[in-house]
Amino acid sequence: MGKQVKFPVPTERSVDNPAVMCDAQRVQKLYIQETGEQAKRTSPAVKKWFKEAAIEKGWSGAEFVPNAQNNHSAGCLLWVKVERDAAANGGATLTVNEDRSLTLSAPEQT
Repeated sequence: MGKQVKFPVPTERSVDNPAVMCDAQRVQKLYIQETGEQAKRTSPAVKKWFKEAAIEKGWSGAEFVPNAQNNHSAGCLLWVKVERDAAANGGATLTVNEDRSLTLSAPEQT
């Protein structure tokens, strides 16, 4: 078996960078790795599994987007909702809670 592929983690996002693109090849590799089923394309079943897995892992949203050149799936855009006003002083921490709610807190003062 090849190298394990890591599912993107929402807590690795920041206030200034709340989204990440997971390309179609990575989505397919994750699907095969996690389900044991084969996938040569980003089929409706693969998209459904990936979106459900993303929400389960704490992402606020997941949307598949087409490649502008050929209209095939480019991958899935994942994002967490962040209140920018709560981090006006910069350096805020985004936390995804077990119930998938988000907590945004200012950095600790040293």
